[in-house]
Amino acid sequence: METKTIYIAGLGLIGGSLALGIKRDHPDYEVLGYNRSDKSRNIALERGLVDEATANFAEFAPRADVIILAVPIKQTIAFIRSLTDMPLKDNVIITDAGSTKAEIVAAAETYLDPSQVQFVGSHPMAGSHKSGAIAADVNLFENAYYIFTPTSLTRETTIPQMKEILTGLHARFVQIDAAEHDRVTGQVSHFPHILAASLMEQAGAYAKDHELTNRFAAGGFRDMTRIAESEPGMWTSILLSNKQA
Repeated sequence: METKTIYIAGLGLIGGSLALGIKRDHPDYEVLGYNRSDKSRNIALERGLVDEATANFAEFAPRADVIILAVPIKQTIAFIRSLTDMPLKDNVIITDAGSTKAEIVAAAETYLDPSQVQFVGSHPMAGSHKSGAIAADVNLFENAYYIFTPTSLTRETTIPQMKEILTGLHARFVQIDAAEHDRVTGQVSHFPHILAASLMEQAGAYAKDHELTNRFAAGGFRDMTRIAESEPGMWTSILLSNKQA
């Protein structure tokens, strides 16, 4: 089977877990990584998530057959714009891992050239309150939905190629329109996060006048607020990119 070079931008929980899953079924693939933080790059190299790592996004892009943007949504869009000025391989596949899709798909269709690159939106629907390369887990996407949102830059072979690359994730692949994705995830993923974070804020304020609040909070409260511990910067980006839904 043909070997490939996979470039993952963002070596946090999602990017790192994608790297492990790809390597599980394709140990012959070269996996390159970008991360701004020295700590995550070093952890990724030590754990063998990637073969090489860089702090300069442009450095590895020309070597890649597939570029996966596993960074916050606004940075994903900025990277899509920057890719237009890089000497990429012909027919490189570009995809992302963002939790909302409409803005990212619109950016790809605006800035990328369909005669030179392929683009398909992606959303691996799994996560954790943990973060960083240290939290990467080869089984994170086991039986989880991995959603593809096609674009005008998605060719007939794009999604089948991505499915083959990602077989080691053991995920369930589905395909959906970007706008419908954002409506559905807004209801079942984004809105619950707002509720969990709001309940934490409210309980924190309530505990100032009712000191037994913290002592009495038990399993039910934990179950309703667990996702409020997720990384706030990432969730701010998600919510602001899906305001209408």
